[in-house]
Parts: sequence; structure tokens; C-alpha cells
Amino acid sequence: MKNKFRLLICALVVYLSVNAQLAYYDGSQFPLFGKISEQTETRYERLPAFLKTVSRPPVWGLGKNTDGLYLRFTPNSASIGLKWTLIENRNMNHMTPTGIKDFDLYCLQNDKWEFVNSAQPSSNKDNSVIIISNMTNDEKEFLLYFPLYDGVENLQIGIDSAATIS
Repeated sequence: MKNKFRLLICALVVYLSVNAQLAYYDGSQFPLFGKISEQTETRYERLPAFLKTVSRPPVWGLGKNTDGLYLRFTPNSASIGLKWTLIENRNMNHMTPTGIKDFDLYCLQNDKWEFVNSAQPSSNKDNSVIIISNMTNDEKEFLLYFPLYDGVENLQIGIDSAATIS
């Protein structure tokens, strides 16, 4: 019983230290791809602002979804965390929350983009997850794909506090 308790305490200390040691950077510091124009109302949307006056409201609303947008960044971190706020926190009866409002992380390995993990959303507009941990801390290039059926108000990328990111 003592050994199980010690193991539980050690696991808790490791978990808390990993989560406590992330430094977060605003997503606006990194290149955003997948937009047809930078002339949008906010950073994380697809349609140019001038289309608002000529689009039907349902089409304009779909343009607020971040489907197709992605960031590219290069950290030398063993862990990557995300914090994001959704616009609507949308739910659909035919799709899981992961399919609607998650982020997908890919890493460049041997000149090929490999899926790493999905950032599981909570049931709230505000989300915070460790998307990957226990990697080697050599420099790696990542793509972070945005949610399909919801919009993002803000995004922060977390890395180990002693690591760098570009």
C-alpha cells in the first residue's frame, strides 16, 4: 500500500511540474496560413471583411469557422500545450466535440508531416490542454490545424519554460 501511495505522489508531482513549467506565447506571433486575404475582421477567420456586405448571413457565419487555417512553428520543447477560446462552443448531434472544435498537431519527420495528437476540447469556450509531452527537446517543426466547425477568439501555444520557439 505504501508503494502505491508513493507512486501516486510521484506521478502527481511529475504531472504538476510539467503543467507548471509551460510558458505560453500568443498565436499571433506565428505565421497563419489558409486565408485568402489578411483583410479579415479578426485574425482567425477566412473571409475578407468586404464580403460581409454581399454575403448571405449564413455564408458569412460559416466564414467565421477556422477550417483550413493552420499555424507553423518550431520549438525545442519536450512538451506542447494549448490554450484557446472558442467563439461559439458549438455542438452538433452528428459529430463529436473533437471533430468540431479541436486542434490537430503535425510534426515534420523525414520530410513528411506526421500526425502527433489532437487537443481534446472541454465543454467550455475556454480550453487548456497539454497536447504532447515527453518528447526529446531537439528542435522540431510543427503545423497546428484549427477547429473545423467553430471559430477561435484567441490562441496561446505553451512550451517548456527553458525552451525556445520560432
